[in-house]
Amino acid sequence: MASLGTLLIDAGIITQKQFDEALQSQVLFGGSIGTNLIELGYLHEDQLSQALSKQLGIPCVAAERLETIPSDVTALVPHNLAREYYTVPFSKERDELWVVMADPRDPVALQQLQLKTGLKIRPHVVPEVRISYLLEKHYGIRREQRYLSIAKPVTPKAAASALSLSSQMAATLAKPGEKHEAFARVSASRPPEPDIAAAIVPAPAAPAAAPEKAVKEPPAPRPRRMTPAELSERVKAVKNRDDVAQIVIDYAQGHLKRGVLFVVKRDIAFGWAGFGEKISPETVRGLMLPLSQPSLFQLVWKSHGHYLGTVASSPINNRFFSAIGNAHPLTVVVLPVIYNNSLIALLYGDNGEGKGVSPSGATDLQILTGQIASAFEVLLKNLRETRVAGPSN
Repeated sequence: MASLGTLLIDAGIITQKQFDEALQSQVLFGGSIGTNLIELGYLHEDQLSQALSKQLGIPCVAAERLETIPSDVTALVPHNLAREYYTVPFSKERDELWVVMADPRDPVALQQLQLKTGLKIRPHVVPEVRISYLLEKHYGIRREQRYLSIAKPVTPKAAASALSLSSQMAATLAKPGEKHEAFARVSASRPPEPDIAAAIVPAPAAPAAAPEKAVKEPPAPRPRRMTPAELSERVKAVKNRDDVAQIVIDYAQGHLKRGVLFVVKRDIAFGWAGFGEKISPETVRGLMLPLSQPSLFQLVWKSHGHYLGTVASSPINNRFFSAIGNAHPLTVVVLPVIYNNSLIALLYGDNGEGKGVSPSGATDLQILTGQIASAFEVLLKNLRETRVAGPSN
């Protein structure tokens, strides 16, 4: 079976250069190769649906068909299965349940859905960004901030445009090598930027009331510091982005009480991983900082140099600290991750209320940020060698 990238390149829908750029974006920001092609403006959502259907031999479904799904249909698949298998049911036809799935060929997912619903499962494909939109809409499963601008409700005008584009897409996939003008126009355009009129940082959830006679737990001991040699060995063995995030957490916890790692896309920093009191995975995934507005993060983004010092009051800084628990450290550190002369990530750290970060600690953390860039290089090399596309979209 041809990979998704090969299918799109052979059909003349994208170029090899565009695919390589999407591979690098996938390494840095995660998501499927198709999602990154959409974000880069090289592919339309409906083009991706058609290509996935062609690649997998499984029917796709238009986005507008999924705008209205009866609640009694979504109720057939429980929240935990929808989240685990990244799937949403959209129609019940006699003894069949029609679903969209991120991986419609996953035998375990298909079996579990059939056992739970008692119905035959008929899988369909759509891009993962559309599934993330549907999971949030029907199950309240919060999607990543980066997906907000590329999967939106489908208007009648957009649906008509997508229908025309889908027809041309089918023709192009049937005749590899022929590039239609419509695809060139789509590739030349960029998706709309997300709305960042204000710093988009979620307010922290209200803490649960403490028992009247709660016993204060002693502070947990700081993890053993990882040596530079151990760090280097861990980087050489990375297999995916989650490995990179775990390396950052394991190393930084030896120097900091709290930390947040962001990936940077254009002028927005998206929360990726973090640790520390009141910093949950949900909190981190909800962080989206506009680097176009004054903040300590903007200073590092513009200068490409690290920052160690106090934090001035500003809307972005204040809302960031509110989101991570309102502690006010004496000094903080923010370090850039540079890859191919571009700033691709930011690492924030502090030592909690009234505490500071030492200059030696900041220097040790610079070793980490250099290794993060090396880890991305390892991942990109592996992706290029294996040309991974498979069932992911």
